[in-house]
Amino acid sequence: MWLTKDIFAQLTIDTLGTITPKMNTLYILQNQHGYFLQKVVADKTAKTHYIWGDGQELNKTFRTLHKDEAINMMFESGSQNVDLRIIIREYPANTKGLPIIPAEDMPAPLPSPVIETAEDGAEEAVDADQAIS
Repeated sequence: MWLTKDIFAQLTIDTLGTITPKMNTLYILQNQHGYFLQKVVADKTAKTHYIWGDGQELNKTFRTLHKDEAINMMFESGSQNVDLRIIIREYPANTKGLPIIPAEDMPAPLPSPVIETAEDGAEEAVDADQAIS
C-alpha cells in the first residue's frame, strides 16, 4: 500500500517511528431539528439510554472516533422512531476529547425542566434547580 498525501495526513509518527492514526475527529449524531444524541444514565446499575438534547453539555453528547459505530447508532436510533432524520456530523476534538461544535451548528437551548407542585390546591411552576427539598 502506498502512502498518499490524504492517508499520510491522517497518521502520526512518534519519535520511535511508530505510525498511528490521528484520532482527532469525532462523529456525533444530529436529528432534523438540530438536536444531538445524548447519553442518560439514571444510576450506575441502570442501562444507558439516549435522548435528543441541545448539546450544551458536551460530555453527555454521544460521540465516537469510529464512523461505523456512528452509523450503527444512527440505525438503532432511527429504528425506534421512523420519523427521525439523522445525520452524522464530523467535528474536531479538543484536548479533553470533546467535540468542538461551531455556534452555527448548535440548536436553540431547550428550556429547563419545570416541576409542578401542588400547595394548598394551587399549582405553581418551580425551576428544577430550586426544587431541592
